[in-house]
Amino acid sequence: MSHKISTGVSLPITIISASIFLLPGLLLWTPNFSVGVGLLIVIYSLYYCARNRSNLTLNKYDLLVLAIFTSYLLANIPITIMDESNFRYIDAPSRILLFFPVYLMFKRELPNLNARFHLEHGVIIGAIGAFIISIYQYYILGLPRVDGFLFSINFGYLSCSLALMNLCLIKNSDRKKLLILGFLCASIATTLTLTRGAIFAIPLLLLLLGWVYRKEVNNRILILSVSSFVFASVLLYFSSPGVQERVDFTTSEFSSILSGNIAESSSSGGRLQLWYASTEAFTKRPLIGLTHSEREALNIELYESGAVTEWVTSVSRGHAHSQYFEMLASNGILSIITIIFLFGVAIYLMSKNMSSIFSVTGIIFISGIAIFGLTEVLLQANIINVYFGFFLAFFLASSLYGTKEQGGLLPPEQSS
Repeated sequence: MSHKISTGVSLPITIISASIFLLPGLLLWTPNFSVGVGLLIVIYSLYYCARNRSNLTLNKYDLLVLAIFTSYLLANIPITIMDESNFRYIDAPSRILLFFPVYLMFKRELPNLNARFHLEHGVIIGAIGAFIISIYQYYILGLPRVDGFLFSINFGYLSCSLALMNLCLIKNSDRKKLLILGFLCASIATTLTLTRGAIFAIPLLLLLLGWVYRKEVNNRILILSVSSFVFASVLLYFSSPGVQERVDFTTSEFSSILSGNIAESSSSGGRLQLWYASTEAFTKRPLIGLTHSEREALNIELYESGAVTEWVTSVSRGHAHSQYFEMLASNGILSIITIIFLFGVAIYLMSKNMSSIFSVTGIIFISGIAIFGLTEVLLQANIINVYFGFFLAFFLASSLYGTKEQGGLLPPEQSS
């Protein structure tokens, strides 16, 4: 039987409700408090699973979910062994795997919980908090790029993710106006980080959301939404010297790249060189990739042969500045399997119940992470892999088994 607290609500439901609200709610305007929430929910889920182990059976969907959570770790085991048990490779993948017990707890308990109320309040508070700290840092402190308590690039990705979660949850919500406010607040916070990968992702995810709802949303509304974002971006461009400088810098970089002067493009051109070096690392050992020290040595060889500039040799561990190229270089062909499971299979499972608002939100959430991964190795960041692991568990469980207010694909299992 589940523990009860004085209000008559079970302890698991209380803890899950709090985590669904607090993890996005504290995400960007507190110094890593959301990581603490993630750690506590993982610890409690381990206790929960141990206590209910006789009732935790795995069906074919759960086995696919297990494959999703383990794929990243398994792909990194060979290179970890080759690099004399350097656990740096499996640090981040292990943290993501820790959320599989959270998924199992969600599987049993979410059908007893009105999760939407807590999630909507969490993403609204999180978005408003991100907006306040970004306005404070940009306009009062005069920082050139907003970063909160993180690197600006990570703040940008997480703000963008919060923005789209607010937008996805608007349909049939009792808090439409607050969610619209949350979307606008998080979008502005994203823009003030000047993180191009996050800013460019917003219209792409808007188009994807419009495609998901293509039978319900007419083209006029979709065009209006994209046009509003473009108008707001243009307005911000002309009202903010920092944004204008960043756009002009980006234009100059692409001009240099198109003219063949990649070395003159310090940011985008640098990334292209790192991606090229990563593909070279893959060709050296396609099955499992190269170790960090081998990649650094390879970069020196590429510089000496004139294939890349000297700057590439200064990048620690041969860091690729892309989740995909990083995995390709250090995990080889195994990385492709990981990407298929981590993004493809996860979206496939969520898409089996498109009547659920959590399925739609989950698909946009996963798609956002996939887009962000093009320009940064974001799953290595502690706060992002905790955020990703938690919501991967939540959206998979809520899509497959439903919540109290919304049914799922499979008959919900009642807690004993």
